[in-house]
Amino acid sequence: MTPLLRAAAEVLRESSPELRRIADASTAALAPLMPLRVALAERTAAAGANVVRAALPPLADLTEAAAATAKAARPALIAGEELLVAGLERLQPVLLAGASRTGRVARGVAVRVSAAVSPAAEPGVVVAVSPV
Repeated sequence: MTPLLRAAAEVLRESSPELRRIADASTAALAPLMPLRVALAERTAAAGANVVRAALPPLADLTEAAAATAKAARPALIAGEELLVAGLERLQPVLLAGASRTGRVARGVAVRVSAAVSPAAEPGVVVAVSPV
């Protein structure tokens, strides 16, 4: 992700004169058509730029702090992963047995329900089915 952010920053830095020319030309073309909207758009753009300027330094600080925290917490995270995997390995046989039992019960119920609701060939004949 870092190379992508650096490349985007470099492209924006290099494209600054062209972007400024595009903005100036667009403003000059649209200004006579919509004076109020252009003024509002300029104010909005200035406010947005100020928000980005104000937010980037704290965001950079936060990212550096998160990276430092992740480095410091790496042993604890690895130990937590090990505990989680070990717990899942112990829990797997219990879950498989429960799923198997639930499947057998569901099949048995389905067989009984289908036998009870299917019409008999002759009146008075009772169909009895037991699960395998």
